Amino acid sequence: MKLRTEWEKKERLLIKWFIKKFNAGSLPQEPFKFKSYSEVIDPSVYFQKIKDDIDRGPAGPRSMYKALFYDLMDLFMFIEEDFKKVHHSRI
Repeated sequence: MKLRTEWEKKERLLIKWFIKKFNAGSLPQEPFKFKSYSEVIDPSVYFQKIKDDIDRGPAGPRSMYKALFYDLMDLFMFIEEDFKKVHHSRI
């Protein structure tokens, strides 16, 4: 398998979204469950691990095999869907 040297466009967008939320401290702080098989007990550790994977770059093992992309996509869908539910219920 050839080493990757650049992020794909979808990855760049998700990484930008994650870093913005991470730096702003606006990711969930309490344990949460998303998808039927994923439960995050310690969000700060989980988010730091994602940040570490991003810092390893596109040639990192979780990036090479798309695990990081799918984790970011699942997280994005969970957080943004939750955001919609909260804000639409107030209308």
